[in-house]
Amino acid sequence: MARAISIEDLYVHISANQKECVESAAEHIAQLIGHQPHARISFASGQTLIPMYEQLALKIKRDEINCSQIECFQLAEYYPCSSKQPFSFTKYLRDYVVRPLFLSEAQCHFIDGEAGDPEAEAKSFDLLLHDIDLHILGVGPGGHVGFDEA
Repeated sequence: MARAISIEDLYVHISANQKECVESAAEHIAQLIGHQPHARISFASGQTLIPMYEQLALKIKRDEINCSQIECFQLAEYYPCSSKQPFSFTKYLRDYVVRPLFLSEAQCHFIDGEAGDPEAEAKSFDLLLHDIDLHILGVGPGGHVGFDEA
């Protein structure tokens, strides 16, 4: 049975199983996009998020949401890493978010994993990350949230 709790500004939805979790998360994201067509969303990578991204793509196919005006932000990237590498977060987002949600490259902000000056790239990307409406984070197999593996 699903339930929700709020702790200060944090909303936590507890689902009975993965299917319920995926559907609930996709519905919350769809509602955000419906109310804020220009929503700024950072997308994480990882196996736990693929079913939810697939659910969002299904909502698009059913004309339940339109992502044509959102801004997409990459959460993290390995360095050095070509966007063509199979483990690249940029490649993952293009495969599981950008193409399935019919986002244009102009809507997406990616981190250059091959930047000549990675510190400057990080600072430049950091400047883009103001007023994000939603950070989508996954829980990894070791219990880490997002890319915080420390």
